[in-house]
Order: sequence, then structure tokens, then C-alpha cells
Amino acid sequence: MKFDPFSTNLSVIYTLLHRSYEASKKQFWNDTEVLDKLIEKYGKPELEENYRRSLLNIFSVIYYGEIVAMIVSAQLLDMVEHFDAKKVLAAQVIEEAKHATAFQRYLSYLGDIPQPNKYTKKILLDIMNTKLLSLKLLGMQLLVENIAFYLFTAVKDTAKDPILKELLRYVSIDEAK
Repeated sequence: MKFDPFSTNLSVIYTLLHRSYEASKKQFWNDTEVLDKLIEKYGKPELEENYRRSLLNIFSVIYYGEIVAMIVSAQLLDMVEHFDAKKVLAAQVIEEAKHATAFQRYLSYLGDIPQPNKYTKKILLDIMNTKLLSLKLLGMQLLVENIAFYLFTAVKDTAKDPILKELLRYVSIDEAK
């Protein structure tokens, strides 16, 4: 059944989805403002060469994953039937765009963002290009988002750069939802 905003009952049907949407609105943060304040507080990142290259390699996976997560969330928005799910996905599109932009800007201080390895790229492209709702949901929610959450947590806990550490704290709040 295709969503029709003019004939569909738009009252809240799925309260957990509605609560997730409401939580998203309360927890919105502005990536530009956050990063500007962190750069003002700590100065531009100046990292040891090996650490800088390692971060670029790890974050190439995360950065491209965020871009694909944004695209897939937007695709899912049109694929799901219920308005409650659409609201959550609309908020997720904004969150993923915010994360990709924050990482893009942070990484620009470290150098060029390398392409992810061919296996990561294949998985991300397969999730993005599949037409099956179930595979998109499975790929994004159970695979990519879980891996991203644990990568964020691991890097945040071990980060030597205070800017990255604080930036990841904000992203982790979004990812935990």
C-alpha cells in the first residue's frame, strides 16, 4: 500500500517510533556551531603523522558510511508505509547529513580522505542500490549502524585529539538512538 497523506489516518499508530522522533528533535545539535566552538577552544588539530594517517583510514569508512546512511535513510522514507516511520527517517536523514558534514570538515584538517577498501565500498553500494526494503533495513540498522556505533565508541574512548573526542560524543548520542 502506497502512502497517501490525504487519505491515511495520520494519528500516531506506533508510539515507539513517535517517541524516537520526539527524542531526535530534542537532541538536534548544529554540526557547524559545535565544530566552530571546538576549533576555537582547541585550535586546529595538529596530530602525529602516523596517528593522523590512521584516523584518516578509519574515518574514511565512517565518513562514506555516513553518506550512504543518509542516502539510504532518504530512500527508506519513500519505501515505508506509516507516517510514524517516515518522521523517524526524516530526522535520521538530517542526522546522517550532519555527521557526514562534521566528519568531512574535521577530516579536511587532517588531509585528503582516502577511499574505503573495496569490501567496505561493495557492502555500502549493495545496501544503497538494493531495491528490497528488508535488505536496506537489515544492512543499515543491523550492520552499518551497529558497526558505526562501536567504531565511534572505540575511537572516542582512545582519541588523542580533544576535538575528535568531543565531536564523537555528539555523534554517539545520535547513533545510540
